Amino acid sequence: IAGMDPSDPQLVDWQNRLNQAVFSVAEDQLTYEVKIGKKPVSSLIAFYKNYQKGLNPGSAEWRQIDLDIRIKLDELHQIRRQP
Repeated sequence: IAGMDPSDPQLVDWQNRLNQAVFSVAEDQLTYEVKIGKKPVSSLIAFYKNYQKGLNPGSAEWRQIDLDIRIKLDELHQIRRQP
């Protein structure tokens, strides 16, 4: 991406792909650390809320992150209750 011509019409697409991959890897790593008890659930919620700040509150992506927060909280609380 760094070597792409700024006027390349595919530049935005590749930047979005990279951003999504970085987000996904960070989310998976943090979720794993929460599941094994290395990090608190609050760190995952803070991760989502920080990401959400950069989104348009009326967008579908913002609503999806909001839903993800609630789903992840529920899943992680259930996992923590298991013996």
